[in-house]
Amino acid sequence: MKYLFLLFFGIALGAGGMWAGYNYHVVRTGEEFLFVGKASPTLRDLYADVRDWNARDWSDHAVLTKSMVDSGHGELVVKEAATGVLGDLFRLGGAALGAEGTSTR
Repeated sequence: MKYLFLLFFGIALGAGGMWAGYNYHVVRTGEEFLFVGKASPTLRDLYADVRDWNARDWSDHAVLTKSMVDSGHGELVVKEAATGVLGDLFRLGGAALGAEGTSTR
């Protein structure tokens, strides 16, 4: 009887995990983990670590971006995308001026 209970417990645990995987994104930010509802049930972008994402990463994951904005976490998308864009601009500007890899001493 014990093994039958463990079998059904394992089946229920697996089914619950699949249900959660199809219905939620797990997003790791700098401070916390977020569970963000998906617009459509897929296994795409099940887990995303967005700590080092730039604007290109957000545009590559449009479904996740839309889900983040729809669930009220749009400030993370804007903040990370803006930081990435500014960082890219500073790197491009420094390379254009020939200052890449040089010190200011």
